[in-house]
Amino acid sequence: MSPAAVRIIPFAVYMAFIALAELAAFLPEETLAPDFFDTFYPLRAGLTGLLLWFFRKHYTEIRWNELADARVTPVTIAVGVLLCGAWVNMDWAFAIQGELTPYDPGTTGTAMVLMLTARVAGAVLVVPVMEELFWRSFLARYLVNRDFPKVRPGAITMVAVVATSVLFGLEHNLWLAGILAGLVFTFIYMRTGSLAQTILCHAITNGALAAYVLGTGDWRFW
Repeated sequence: MSPAAVRIIPFAVYMAFIALAELAAFLPEETLAPDFFDTFYPLRAGLTGLLLWFFRKHYTEIRWNELADARVTPVTIAVGVLLCGAWVNMDWAFAIQGELTPYDPGTTGTAMVLMLTARVAGAVLVVPVMEELFWRSFLARYLVNRDFPKVRPGAITMVAVVATSVLFGLEHNLWLAGILAGLVFTFIYMRTGSLAQTILCHAITNGALAAYVLGTGDWRFW
């Protein structure tokens, strides 16, 4: 399988579930329960995780031993936490596309513990790997050279920085916060040349956001 395919497929599968939920909004209100697709989150995250595991040998640019760098990793973690702080304070009306639909696992009719575990595990362990492989490892380098595996991790152009950051932002309801996050993750990628550090920063941001949501009950951010 091609290097592009193994980075696109997990992302495409994950986004297909979101697309189905978006399309369901055009159905008559009585057709599906409002939280119908929320109950599929464990399947969405689980299937994506399985694909990442199945293709893992292709992701040679992820070198987890780079996280042992005592000079870089603490900074990466701090940046991830700060980015979460910015994210929850950027819910301005003009910076929201669509609607911030509150998600409360207590209303799904599914075991709350299962749903919370799936949401946190998906946000911290699956989404950062899946998204960084697509946006930074694949697309950012592809915009530099179609034979993207030849592009050194982090060695990308400003066109690639802007394009991937804006598209990454538009993937989220909080589009401006998403663009900021895309720029931060890309900066980490360029500065360290390490996809592992980029994934870590993304995971810390998502983990801190999960902690914020669980601690405050402000489900809009999920």
